[in-house]
Amino acid sequence: MNESQSIKLASDFFNALYGKINNGFLPLWTSENKETKWYEVKEIETAAFDSTMLAKEYNVYIGVGLRKERLGKYERGRNTDILYLPGVWVEIDIKGGKHAAKNLPNEQEAKVILDTFPLEPSIMINSGGGWHCYWLFDEAVRILTENDRESADRMLKRFQSVFIRLAKEKGLHIDNTSDLARVLRVPGTYNRKEQPKLVSTLKMSDHRYSLMELRNAIEELEIKNPSNNNHGIKDRKPQLPDAKVKPIIEGCNFIQSYLDNKESATYSEWMAALSIGAYCESYEKICHEWSVGHPSYTESETNRKITEIRSKMKPRTCSSINEEFGVCNGCKYSNIINSPIAIGMKNNIADAHSSNTMVPLPYFIAGNKLFKTVTRKVKGVEVEEEVIVSRMAPKIIKEFSNIERNSVHYEITWMNRGQEKHEIVPASTLSTRKELLTLADKGFSVNDINYKDLINYFDKYLSFNGLEHCHMVERLGRIKNNFIHPLESCGVEIVPNDIGERQLLEGFEIKGTPETWKNEVLDRIKAYPKVLFIVLASFASVILHDLEVSPFIIDLSGPTSQGKSTSLQVARSVWGSESLINEWNATRVSIERKAGFLNSFPLFMDDTRKADERILQSVIYMFSGGRSKGRGSLKGSQREATWNNILISTGEVSLADYAAKAGGAAARIISIVDQPFVKVDHQFFSDIYKAMNENHGAIGVEFIKYWREKRNIFIREFYKFKELYMKKSKDNEVLTRLSLYYASVHFTGSVLNKGFNFDIDLNTLVCLFDEIAKENHALDKPKEILEQMLYELDSTRNDIYYDNLPNDIKAVYHHNTICLMPSFLKKFLGPEEKMIRREWAKRGYTQQFTRNEKVVDYKQIKHGNNKFTAVVLNPSCIKELGFDFTIENPCSTQSTQMIQQS
Repeated sequence: MNESQSIKLASDFFNALYGKINNGFLPLWTSENKETKWYEVKEIETAAFDSTMLAKEYNVYIGVGLRKERLGKYERGRNTDILYLPGVWVEIDIKGGKHAAKNLPNEQEAKVILDTFPLEPSIMINSGGGWHCYWLFDEAVRILTENDRESADRMLKRFQSVFIRLAKEKGLHIDNTSDLARVLRVPGTYNRKEQPKLVSTLKMSDHRYSLMELRNAIEELEIKNPSNNNHGIKDRKPQLPDAKVKPIIEGCNFIQSYLDNKESATYSEWMAALSIGAYCESYEKICHEWSVGHPSYTESETNRKITEIRSKMKPRTCSSINEEFGVCNGCKYSNIINSPIAIGMKNNIADAHSSNTMVPLPYFIAGNKLFKTVTRKVKGVEVEEEVIVSRMAPKIIKEFSNIERNSVHYEITWMNRGQEKHEIVPASTLSTRKELLTLADKGFSVNDINYKDLINYFDKYLSFNGLEHCHMVERLGRIKNNFIHPLESCGVEIVPNDIGERQLLEGFEIKGTPETWKNEVLDRIKAYPKVLFIVLASFASVILHDLEVSPFIIDLSGPTSQGKSTSLQVARSVWGSESLINEWNATRVSIERKAGFLNSFPLFMDDTRKADERILQSVIYMFSGGRSKGRGSLKGSQREATWNNILISTGEVSLADYAAKAGGAAARIISIVDQPFVKVDHQFFSDIYKAMNENHGAIGVEFIKYWREKRNIFIREFYKFKELYMKKSKDNEVLTRLSLYYASVHFTGSVLNKGFNFDIDLNTLVCLFDEIAKENHALDKPKEILEQMLYELDSTRNDIYYDNLPNDIKAVYHHNTICLMPSFLKKFLGPEEKMIRREWAKRGYTQQFTRNEKVVDYKQIKHGNNKFTAVVLNPSCIKELGFDFTIENPCSTQSTQMIQQS
């Protein structure tokens, strides 16, 4: 096998194990020199290459479980260092190799043992001396707590014990390799115990299994093949898992009383205690410890009693114990459990993160269904009946506190058609009919008949079960002192409120590396200043909070098919896939919610042509305000969404034009017009899209890490950029406000140059600012609106009162100037009328008069036989704008030019 084939074997193996895991470290260990090389999980291709190189001299092994951190050169990690477990495994040494054990299976015998297990291995490796078989999880088990580790350890030991027992029954031997920190051989390397043998892949499949599927398969074999030391007993119905003894000793009054007085306890008390101890973990040891000192104790008699209990008896119930011995008064589990064994019972539904749970009376679980016991009178005699509550048995496995606001969520789980379902819901969902019924849409068996029982069940369940406590958020970005990125959430669960937010969340993904994104994507576009600007803005969005800059909008507009959407795609590639792009064909509420969910991350909106024009102006003001519209409900004011990010928009028509009469809109939008790419062909676009599909998301994660580390060093430099653009604004009010936004983007480019060697020519950004200021007429909105108004009057001279009174008077030509009618002003300017007239007065566009000791911009004029109150324009202003309304010039030069252009 050549070198490239060996590398591919290792790469395929690593990707199968770790391809869906985003963090953690994997060790490559060589047995001859006891040295370890460490790799981040995203460096698995490097690890595959290095394993092949090391294999030229050494036996090479990989730690199956990913470690929490990079350890030393001569460390390979212990069980306590494991962060992720991708699956379970069994190592079967085959007869004929160099092995210490003698009674090993041959290949045919090993195949029979494997075929006995109901589930096929996902991967089989020929180790050069046997088989390494892996059953991979559909989602890797994450180990964060001591309980997590103990649960994963028990799962692996229980899994391997099945194969060890199957082999033992045939007089054969399989090694126990069930330590979480186990290292195993890498395909593509060599087993050098004797003559070098290639470690090869026998099978690589897409089979992935849930924890429940694996547990059910183990349980199936345990029932078929009972033994004195397994977890299931064939004659016991329903099957009971072995319980933890410590909670039983601490929680059961009867067991406490028996152990304190066992030297004088009766035979019946001894047997009742053994009926509990015989169903605990390490039951043989427990039963002997509980029996030593009792008058009836002998080792052989106790062993006989253990066998008898486990084959023919069930644990004694609380009611029978209390009836016979009367020691249960004041028990905190009264009317909650059926037997003391339930105090130490393991959860039969939850995954590796769950803790011990109890099912409260009168409810019980059988066959993954929830039942309750009810008492009825039949012919005067009370009889107990078992009634099904739900065809699915729910368990609550985690409690979440929202770090942003005072609210609690719970994670519930249930089985549906062999699949383990998980859902994180607000606490109110488990306590109110209306919200609980929404779980029916998630596949849970709840309806108008059983909801009361389920609410009662959940309430009791929470009263008597301690849950793992976790933290959660409902949105991304800066939240208090945390920064939440979906791929770097620091142990905080992200719980989107709806499907739209979940789609955005799924858009954050990583392909490639920061270096490949720079080489394949950035280097292709950095010669185009307009594209570069919105890409830098995509980075800048996440640091606006630290720079104390308000939300703002960048709008790229121009003719169709000129690369606007491509520019937006390049900007989104900083953070993830094209799922991050939103269409303007949306309601205002939808845009509010997306802005609030993204919070610090940029909001990408494509094609204003698809939007309802009526909402665009309100969206501009709403977004730049950083807060959603206040809304009321029957319960009071609803919570308002907030954000502090950048909206990057594209369209054929500028956003500023949709809000032409809104004077304040111009100060909220950086408008970039005309084509972003110049002199490029179709091949260029094909190459850039291919590059983005293969490289996205990684650079964004690294930028956040870098900014977090260097923030205090860089942030002082921001004020230099701020001062530069303030000076270039030349006291223009709109430009002054935009200068702060522009400075934040330019500053971000400087940070990226220093931290990632982007080699961006920042001078092009300064030139772009001058170009934007020159091209963007909306920067002086009051002047632009006056020009539009005069153009309309010049185009409809019949509405100007010269000598003859028009039917619809918009203006009066009086004393060589235009006098504007109040009704026309109100209709043309809308709600912005007062603000714009105030700006006209400041700039001298309108004449000023004193009325009742107050300066105003209107006066009463007499024209012909009529009197009017009108706003009087200065003739010099009309002339400056290129209009002439004298009677001899029915169409002005300015109007003629506009018509010709149109």
